[in-house]
Amino acid sequence: MRSKNCYELIFSYEKLEEFINILPDEKDGEQFYITLFARKKYDTSGLLKCDKNCVKRVTAKKKDIIQKIEQMEVGVGVYTYEGKPIPEEALALYISPNPRSFHLGGVATLKQLVSELTQGRINKNPHSIALNYIQTASENKVYFDVDVDFLKSDDLEGFKAAISNFINLDCCIFIQTRGRLPRFSKTRTNKGGISKEMVSGVHKSQIRWRSHHDEFGWANSMPRNPAGKFYAKTSLNF
Repeated sequence: MRSKNCYELIFSYEKLEEFINILPDEKDGEQFYITLFARKKYDTSGLLKCDKNCVKRVTAKKKDIIQKIEQMEVGVGVYTYEGKPIPEEALALYISPNPRSFHLGGVATLKQLVSELTQGRINKNPHSIALNYIQTASENKVYFDVDVDFLKSDDLEGFKAAISNFINLDCCIFIQTRGRLPRFSKTRTNKGGISKEMVSGVHKSQIRWRSHHDEFGWANSMPRNPAGKFYAKTSLNF
């Protein structure tokens, strides 16, 4: 049981499990990449000076994701910024919908370490180097996502109609989030996948619907309940 003096990263186990259930099953040598950020845009205390401050990052098998998140729910004040406790409201948890490859990440890490050695010595943290490369090492790309800001909550149906000219909506998963609507699309389906033309078309439709395109290819998504608690944060980059 979580202590009242600990950061709360999971508000609804049910919603988190629903999200985990849509994730693809990882293959041998793959795990999901999980990152805990402190975000300036969610911080009302004025503590954070830059937007994305990485607090913790780990990898996990699908079955272990919840346990890994629970291990991040440490005592309030353990996560600090310039020596001051980070407020819970600023924390944002990201889970990559596509699993990451240890093989690809390991090869890239080895190349980087060899390069560092040939220049004299390794001055960077090898653990950080490995996680940096694992973060982007994906070969089992089941999902492609787009992150959208709506001016009005009822823009969703209009947005669906606009993008239906470019992509099959049957392969889309829409998740209402903290002011955004990430749309996960399967890259390979029996009715067709994603093409560059589709991506371009979706981008244009977003402009028509006056929706903000935030870091294309990288989702900032945090499902929240009316009280403002968050369920899980998801992200995806290619």
